[in-house]
Amino acid sequence: MQTYKYLGMKYSQGDASTELISFCAAADDIVAWGGVPAKNERFHGGFQRALSPRYKKIIDFFNSNQTSPGAVVVAFRENELKCENLAVPSSWGSAQLSYQPQLVQISFEVEDDEGVSLEDLRKKVAALLASRVGVDSTSLAGSANDLDSDSEESDTDTVSAESQNGDDDSSDEEIDVGQSKLRSFYEFIADDQKVSEWIQSENAKISLVKAKGILSQSEKEYVLFTPEEKLKGTLKSLLRPAMIVDGQHRVNGANESDKDQVVFTVCAIKDADWVEQVFQFVVLNKMARPISKDFLTELLNTSLTNSEISEIDKKLDSIGIRNSDRIIHKYINHDPRSPFTGMVAEASEASGFEKSGKLSQQGMLTVAKRWRMIDKAGKNLEMNMFVPALGDLSLTLARKKWKNHEVWVPYFFEFWRVLKERYTDEQVWVKAPGFHLLYIVTLQALQDVFLESKAEGDARFTSLEHFSEQVKEFFELVPGAFFQGWTATGLQSGTGWSDIKNAIRAFRKGQKLNTVKANSPLFS
Repeated sequence: MQTYKYLGMKYSQGDASTELISFCAAADDIVAWGGVPAKNERFHGGFQRALSPRYKKIIDFFNSNQTSPGAVVVAFRENELKCENLAVPSSWGSAQLSYQPQLVQISFEVEDDEGVSLEDLRKKVAALLASRVGVDSTSLAGSANDLDSDSEESDTDTVSAESQNGDDDSSDEEIDVGQSKLRSFYEFIADDQKVSEWIQSENAKISLVKAKGILSQSEKEYVLFTPEEKLKGTLKSLLRPAMIVDGQHRVNGANESDKDQVVFTVCAIKDADWVEQVFQFVVLNKMARPISKDFLTELLNTSLTNSEISEIDKKLDSIGIRNSDRIIHKYINHDPRSPFTGMVAEASEASGFEKSGKLSQQGMLTVAKRWRMIDKAGKNLEMNMFVPALGDLSLTLARKKWKNHEVWVPYFFEFWRVLKERYTDEQVWVKAPGFHLLYIVTLQALQDVFLESKAEGDARFTSLEHFSEQVKEFFELVPGAFFQGWTATGLQSGTGWSDIKNAIRAFRKGQKLNTVKANSPLFS
């Protein structure tokens, strides 16, 4: 156990109750006690971006005797940071300062984890996460069974009479991806067999990559550390008394430079729980140096449980960050009912996720929002189609009901479930070169031509089952082979959308594949 002590200044901003402490610390110290909870393929619940190669440029920056005066922001976990008030030195006399902070001595302890086994690290992190997972466990033994029984009990307890009637706001019954991901990680580190199988699998992948000989930069980074080292790194970060919220690239670059000591001003947030850490990360990166929409959306969905999201949503809303895409993305990529579950690519800031063969998050949000926006003015014909299935309500009431995610999302899911089933059988439901069904522009065109055609024909859906039958019938004459071998490019920005819709209409009029190919710009 090592104790760190620093002289600092304690203050707060306005009427905020959060205590802030500013002090100076060397980069090698910060690396030793500051964790980086990066989102990666094993720990989905992280909120930090992966350490990118640009930190190596910062090594050269410090080696060339440059200065980076910006503060490093860290968040200390609750009860980790001891803070002792100090008297103003007598040598200051009666000097009239514009602002006089409270001088403090801070101290905290860090365990030496160099020789700690992977098994011990797993146990310590499991104990740390137990309260967020919702279990009372001080050991790993039997934790998987405890989690299963706890999950069943909580699911039963939280179902309200309103949700059974289907009249509640869908956000109240939102699938809890954050809790699910956290439980999954907890169960993973609690299970010797799962960890062993993952290590074996990763070692096999690394061997295959190394066998290629000439590796890309991302492949070089992938094989740089063993699976055990990667997992240990994640676990060690989670056990640090503080998390680096902003400045990980500067700190790592300075630490690996040739300089004996690169000192930073550290702005520390005292007693910050997980929600506060995520909130501060979003504030710093969204308002100053923007993180991508994709990373923000997935961060909120997977790094926090639903109860934690409820808390942070209010804080984000108070500073003007409204993340309306979060719930829709959760339905698309995480709801087990979705035909696209697990098919959406992680943001580039996340580490270790496989992105080949994946759909873009922003593209899929656009696809889903086409269904969400059916209730808007100017789409009376489309809204009217669903009125019988919604209970023969007035158009005004039908629009109001459609706003509930659990009303419109099942139709979005069913439309694509029917097409996925149909075109999986024809082996074209794949995201790969030469296959065009899962292009975002194709998905948009397919649902658009269906909704427009049905609305123009004054169709009425009496139920979800009736809707499903109509979708199946509509695409019955559209062969899977149509979605292969397109030669046209720039489909999203050119006439691609209308070309795809026109081809679908041609099939529905009885034209055969060869005729469509001969006449469609998609194949010219």
